[in-house]
Amino acid sequence: MNAHGDQDAWKGTVVYSKHSKTGRYITHIYSNATFLGAWDYDVTHSTLVKAPTTAKISSGYYDISIEGVPSNVTLVEFPAWTLNNGQDDIEWIRGERVSSNKWQARISFNKHNNESGVYATHIYAHDAYGNSLGIGGANVNVGN
Repeated sequence: MNAHGDQDAWKGTVVYSKHSKTGRYITHIYSNATFLGAWDYDVTHSTLVKAPTTAKISSGYYDISIEGVPSNVTLVEFPAWTLNNGQDDIEWIRGERVSSNKWQARISFNKHNNESGVYATHIYAHDAYGNSLGIGGANVNVGN
């Protein structure tokens, strides 16, 4: 945990990426080895991913979005690949913020050799504190 402040007030930042789990977190607060108290909080995810379940290769792409992203997130990435041959064609796409809590990306089939089959897209959020977290994803069945 990082802490800073002056003689009257201190602020601590718990770096989420060092824990990476949802649920209840408890922080004990000490000063000069004296216990001052505790603070607990729940880390939850309440996001909504929107993506088609199917798409036609002739459309050229599909769009995917996620709503409910915290406003302190500075970057959302959407790595996408076809399930055929593993992640040999993975592309990391930087999302576009379309509102304070919604991000989206366009998955172009030509970046994946215009292959038909199942496309996987995962969604990762990054904040200013260096935290990174997988927050969603979807599979899309792309056919002719």
